[in-house]
Amino acid sequence: MTNSIEEWDRTKTHLAIGAMVNCVVIRHEPFGMFATIENESAIGLIERVRMIQDGYNTPIDYPPVGSHIMATVLGFREYSQQVELAMPRKCTESERQSQAEELVEVGLRIGDDGQLMFFGVDGVNELLASGKAVIRIEEGRAIMLKSGESQSGVKMQLRGFSVLVVVSSR
Repeated sequence: MTNSIEEWDRTKTHLAIGAMVNCVVIRHEPFGMFATIENESAIGLIERVRMIQDGYNTPIDYPPVGSHIMATVLGFREYSQQVELAMPRKCTESERQSQAEELVEVGLRIGDDGQLMFFGVDGVNELLASGKAVIRIEEGRAIMLKSGESQSGVKMQLRGFSVLVVVSSR
């Protein structure tokens, strides 16, 4: 949590949806992982649901506390003044062997105010402008937000989606 409303507003202005940020893992929890964000007072949260979707199936797969990671800004949680983050998808063995490809997460997020925000498109455009080509588009993730709980279970709200654009790195 940030120290003031002014700091929180500065963080939201400074961090663009879809931006890649440098982070340091500060804590693991059953529901996800917290990280500090370079040059920001706000704390980032990477939810376990997103981590599982990206191949981090158990806490053993999580980067250790103190690790430096890159994460994508997905949105902002006003009630807790946390930045919603996602780590890059964990590479499979075959993906590690194929260093001729870059993955860019592209998607659409619905803000708390109902506005639609695209992310990742600029990254793909920059790669295309540098002469690289889209090889394929892969299934991405649903961006969900916990909207409540009842005796019957947890209520989730769809807040967006993403796909992975695979670009040649040559």
